[in-house]
Amino acid sequence: MVRERGDEVDYLVLSDATVVLDVGDEPVVVCDKRVEEFFPDMAAAAGQARGGRPLYELIQAQQKIRNQPDGYWIAQTDPAAAAHARVGSVGGVRGALLMSDGAALLAAEFGVLTWPELVEFGYSRGPGELIALTREWEDRDPEGVRWPRYKRRDDATAVVCRF
Repeated sequence: MVRERGDEVDYLVLSDATVVLDVGDEPVVVCDKRVEEFFPDMAAAAGQARGGRPLYELIQAQQKIRNQPDGYWIAQTDPAAAAHARVGSVGGVRGALLMSDGAALLAAEFGVLTWPELVEFGYSRGPGELIALTREWEDRDPEGVRWPRYKRRDDATAVVCRF
């Protein structure tokens, strides 16, 4: 979530969401990767676990610590999770991209675009084409060999804002 407030933009980021705030040459990227504190080798495990027992076991382990005081938080079905989000304010914001982790893959995991390039792409082409480009690159590695992940295609949601 972002909220324009005077000369600043407030953000709230939880779980697999990414907010990219356009403040000039190098955007401010805010994501919540706390799950990786508990599962630091998730990406490597994902490549080995696609569809198998290890993936089931990882999901079971995640469910035991998800939305727990000493765990990590996702929105899921518990509105109280919002109290555990990453929050802050940034001045001089010209625009923002709000994305699920699946839509942020181009910069966050694949390295196909830099964050500034992703912002410009979002501005010029819009969220639909950003997701289409993400799908194109996911399809180049359908088995998750180059970029380990749990599934061939992740959910991908994107919103482009200009202030």
